[in-house]
Amino acid sequence: MHGLKSDDFYKTSEERETFERNLEKGFKILDFFVDYSSKLEATTTFNSIVNQVCDSDKKMFDLSSVIIEFMPEFTPAWNYRKKFIQKNESNDQNKLLESLKNERTSTYTSLKKSPKSYSVWHHRLWSITSLFNLEDPNILDLLLEEVKLCFKLFTFDARNFHCWNYFNFIKHYLNLLKPESIDWRKLASEQILNLINVNFSNYSAWFQRTNLPYQKHTLADDLELLKQAIYTDPEDRSIWHYHDWLLFKRNTLPTYLCYVNYMEECKTFNLYFNDNVRLDTDSSTFYKNESVKLKGTWKPTKLNLGISLLWSFVVSSDEDLRGLAKLELVILNTRIEYYSLLLTNPNFFNKKVDSEESGFSRIKLVYFTQKTEVDLESLKFYEEQDREWLENDKVSKPVKVGNELLSMAPDVTLDTLRNQLTVIDELISLDSERKYLLLTKLKILKYLDEDKDVDILFEKLTVLDPLRKDYYRYMLKVHKERSKLKNCNLNDQIKVDFGDLSLSRFDFRTLLPFFGVRELNLRGNKLTSKSLSDISSFLLLLEALDLSYNNIDDLESALYSLGSLKRLKRFIKFISLFIRLNLSGNPLKVLGHETKLQSHIELVYLIYQIFSSQIVVTDTPISEIFTKILHIGTDRQCLLGSHEFILEFNHEDSKNHAVLKKLKNRH
Repeated sequence: MHGLKSDDFYKTSEERETFERNLEKGFKILDFFVDYSSKLEATTTFNSIVNQVCDSDKKMFDLSSVIIEFMPEFTPAWNYRKKFIQKNESNDQNKLLESLKNERTSTYTSLKKSPKSYSVWHHRLWSITSLFNLEDPNILDLLLEEVKLCFKLFTFDARNFHCWNYFNFIKHYLNLLKPESIDWRKLASEQILNLINVNFSNYSAWFQRTNLPYQKHTLADDLELLKQAIYTDPEDRSIWHYHDWLLFKRNTLPTYLCYVNYMEECKTFNLYFNDNVRLDTDSSTFYKNESVKLKGTWKPTKLNLGISLLWSFVVSSDEDLRGLAKLELVILNTRIEYYSLLLTNPNFFNKKVDSEESGFSRIKLVYFTQKTEVDLESLKFYEEQDREWLENDKVSKPVKVGNELLSMAPDVTLDTLRNQLTVIDELISLDSERKYLLLTKLKILKYLDEDKDVDILFEKLTVLDPLRKDYYRYMLKVHKERSKLKNCNLNDQIKVDFGDLSLSRFDFRTLLPFFGVRELNLRGNKLTSKSLSDISSFLLLLEALDLSYNNIDDLESALYSLGSLKRLKRFIKFISLFIRLNLSGNPLKVLGHETKLQSHIELVYLIYQIFSSQIVVTDTPISEIFTKILHIGTDRQCLLGSHEFILEFNHEDSKNHAVLKKLKNRH
């Protein structure tokens, strides 16, 4: 049990002496078992031993019972019993079922002595799983007995993770069995609630409550229970995790569109999802006049996996967008359920679990469209069940907050959030020094699209939680920048400033849905070349980027990341779209090419191809490379093909200032 040593269970010296005598005797038996097994393995394999059962093998089986009684943690004894039963009794199913039930009984005796033994729990799981696979006629009663056993053990130690893990398996088997005669979920829910009432800090019980079907009519009761728990201990994380799940994560949409835009210049729809998704590109498309598919090509941002937060639909050049009617998206749900991957996952009634039942389900999202506008709030949600599409009304539709969509639990309304905000404010008035109260208020304010007291809350958090003060300052900056962007549109010259925040990474998703940022300042942080890998997914209209005085050292990697931006891909036509890139003050180098001047020349030409305006590299090691290239002479024209350029240098404040500029095209 938690915080208790094994020695603490021996209350008297007589108990300890008895234990020590048994210990000495037990080790002698254990030595005999190991010695006997070793001699047999020296002449034959273990499988052949149990295939030819003899009196000595039966005696060893009986001896394993003695060993287990003495030392339940001795795994070889349990393994011997498994192999013996499988080989000796596999031809007689009735006898095999009886033996498995006996094994289940023997583990119960061991659990009373050692409730946290891996070996005992594994053997019990093996026995109940085997009974399940063999279609024991009493399997439902056996599983219900296992549920009762788990909660009996929880009365002694409510945080026994071995028991909770075993309980998850039993739930899984009951779900596969789908009994109609008894509502086992209600029974489990009541027992879990009892555990919570005994101890509000039982994180395991709160977590398990989130994994059971939720009854909508209990929302008010749950909120009242949470209120009592918060008053009892407002710093208990388990309470706040359940509070967050209850309001924002319970039975919400697994996947939905949160923002869509259309770029006229390249005839492309950009679809931003709430999470990374795998899109079935063969089944997903825009429709004209309800039935005619719009010709085009789907492209994920992350080409390596085919799973992306942003998917783009490039419309064929000969297509007319007039008459758009709807958008259908078919998504492969790749969130594989944990228990579907385990070796002990049973195939009940010889029904094998196929890929879809293993977690690869399919969902369909349908939205209405009009010309180039997609109505995200017109969502219809379908799931494929038994090879048919069925409309699903069990989840709530997302609500629009500001410029984006968020999903909440189906019975949670904005009024519910306002009431919870009132409760949180009452608690803050009693004690304003509680971190989780402030964090919860911030999240509720976000969903209500309100800015009241946000600055004050973040400032308080930096004091209450100094280890995360930089994170809170960053989030405050994100809030301020997003507040400025709320009323912006794609035609605005949007500028965003995240300079001098000591950021080691920058999540470009924080700018969503304001993907039309034109100028971004990330000066004076700690960003590396890897920090730019996702920039092409979220800043499609970027024109100016200040990355000066960061930790960017791999120029080639950084430029390739920036060069993948859609607007920059037009460098083939030599159109200057990216106005200015500032890389000054970074430890720039070309990895692997420090001494090869030819490679540097090719790299500079690559830079010139992608960025046909200015790249500033003041105070970087690579500026010396540019200086060498400048003195190559006329040969550089041959090396660089048919395009001429010049590197200009000047000295400002005794600093070497290198600027790459385009002169002209040579035909």
